[in-house]
Amino acid sequence: MMIGAEARMDGIVLDQPQASPVFREQPDETLRRWTLGVAYAMRPGRIRAVPPLLAFTAVRLLTGDRRLPKAADARDTCNGLCGLVSDLAPATLLEAYARGLYPFCHIGPLKWWASRERMVLFFRGFTSPNACAAKSATAAIG
Repeated sequence: MMIGAEARMDGIVLDQPQASPVFREQPDETLRRWTLGVAYAMRPGRIRAVPPLLAFTAVRLLTGDRRLPKAADARDTCNGLCGLVSDLAPATLLEAYARGLYPFCHIGPLKWWASRERMVLFFRGFTSPNACAAKSATAAIG
């Protein structure tokens, strides 16, 4: 049974390390990601989705709406944006994938997306060109 940062076992207190973030981004990496994200959003085919994307994100942040959405909730004006991610626990990810959602973002909070165009790869019928298979085998060994 966990109590704060310590576990109690038969009256003995065992120190447990605090959970540390798995992913830490340095300031220069954050700046680079944001710069690339803004540049990507400003491309001619994508810039029209920026205002509705910002409005959608602001409303969700202000209302605290972080429930797992349905793919049918995808907004065409935002290229498939459905909602904001509240957690990435394995059970949540499996449920999201079953609904046709995937987590993604360049800037700001992580978002759930459900794009209209998707690809399904059936591995039983999948064949790889010899050059690709050789590179894959070499990479796995190396």
